[in-house]
Amino acid sequence: MSKSTPQATALAPRRWLWGLRVILAFVLLAALLALLHWWGYRSYPEVAEWAEPGSHEALIYDGETYLLAGQLGKNNLTKAKFPQDKIIGRVKDGDDVTTEPETTADPETTDSSETEEGEETETTLESVVPPYGSQWFSDKPHTYVLYGVEKKEDCLLLLEADGALYVYYREGTTLP
Repeated sequence: MSKSTPQATALAPRRWLWGLRVILAFVLLAALLALLHWWGYRSYPEVAEWAEPGSHEALIYDGETYLLAGQLGKNNLTKAKFPQDKIIGRVKDGDDVTTEPETTADPETTDSSETEEGEETETTLESVVPPYGSQWFSDKPHTYVLYGVEKKEDCLLLLEADGALYVYYREGTTLP
């Protein structure tokens, strides 16, 4: 049998406190990273909105309507003609429509179709349920970031969900 020494008994509480400090530091770091992510995701003010909900053909910024010219880098819309300036803000997205999971069809209502032999086959409509937790990652709304164009007050650049920049020009002006 071994006897416990005074040094061994003095180290046991220190190890426990050290473990508690590590857990507390991990929780604080996770909270800090979550806060930075949230702040970075929503840090710019909403300065524009879509002219028609669900359509990205036009947006309203500072009381003026801006029309879509096309994607930057295509159709003579080069980066040399439309150099990106500072971030103005973000577009208020009215597309935040929450989607409900598909419902299954009533057991009485099924689709029936005839095969070549004349027999009827019944197919039942079923819903596809996404895996648990997927709503935290897949339904995250995209932030539409609005940029100015250097030396062109009648043009704006918009970062869309596909990662490309799109050129918008003020209604009533010609595209340079």
